[in-house]
Amino acid sequence: MTDKIPLKRIAKFGLIFAITGTSSLYVGDSITTLLRTLLAVEVTGWIRVVCVLVCYQFLLVGFCFIFGESEYLLRKIKRLKKMVQRA
Repeated sequence: MTDKIPLKRIAKFGLIFAITGTSSLYVGDSITTLLRTLLAVEVTGWIRVVCVLVCYQFLLVGFCFIFGESEYLLRKIKRLKKMVQRA
């Protein structure tokens, strides 16, 4: 049986995901600009997408800790780890 999640917690996760998504676009754009200017790398769409996705993962962990949802995040990571080990 699933537990009912309080509306306040759902709103908190919505805020976490919104902030993380916006921040990852900003940070990813900054990194691709840095790659383009300092290393003279031609930045394609794929490089930009990969950069944003990697930034999103790190920022999600950071924002979950900031907003006090680290326990939830650690449970999900452990569950994912078990699924990967079974496969």
